[in-house]
Amino acid sequence: MRIKLWHWIVVLGALGALAAVTRFDLLPPLAEYRFEPEVGAPQSATGSAFSIGGGVWITARHVVDRCDSVWLAGIGDQVPHRVTTITYHSHADASLLVADIVRPGLPVARRDTRFERGIEAVHVGFPAAEPAFVPTLYTGAQSITRPEYGPGAARNHFWAVAEPEPGGRDYGGLSGGPVLAPNGAVIGVVVGSVSRLNRIIAHDAGVIWDLLDRQGAIDPLRTPHPPSNQALSDPGSAILADTALQRRQVVLVYCAIA
Repeated sequence: MRIKLWHWIVVLGALGALAAVTRFDLLPPLAEYRFEPEVGAPQSATGSAFSIGGGVWITARHVVDRCDSVWLAGIGDQVPHRVTTITYHSHADASLLVADIVRPGLPVARRDTRFERGIEAVHVGFPAAEPAFVPTLYTGAQSITRPEYGPGAARNHFWAVAEPEPGGRDYGGLSGGPVLAPNGAVIGVVVGSVSRLNRIIAHDAGVIWDLLDRQGAIDPLRTPHPPSNQALSDPGSAILADTALQRRQVVLVYCAIA
């Protein structure tokens, strides 16, 4: 039986209506995704980081682990602030930074927070070294082992860009930024992207608590206690993201190579 043009129009219209009503993601979760280890000589680069209070910041490990020095700068900062201490996660792409730039900490979701497919979030940071935020929808997760970071698998969550650009977009520089829930709580740390499919990859908040546990064992006096997310309102993702950038709770990370 030949399928006529109007059949396709009906099918595509139905899928469009389904997407509009349910925010249904037409692309499936990525199957068996693999991170490629960095090779070659390290180069200066930028990423993002966010405050959890007391001069302590969270970023992705790959943003800072090959640098000669690491610097932080928020919107309007005339002079960057040098990172003095870096603590790496035991096996995930996440790290904790200590610097002399103190900003109010973003609230962090509980370690056991779970995601439902299709929930909304916003990813905040400095793609291409410019402040920005990207609204997304949750599609699924995979546990991935990265031998270069240590034994053990880390949970990687995949988020579909809510308003994708044709041909994809370069999200480089967003790594290390927070994933914010609609109530403003940090529910993840950006660790990568698949530009051609408009996907952003993030660890969940559990890695933040793991890093705080490690920091507490190393320097309990310099270990912050992020505020709870239980009593937060829901002002909207765009307002939350812009506020975090303007208050310099999310900053640019500069990886310097001598």
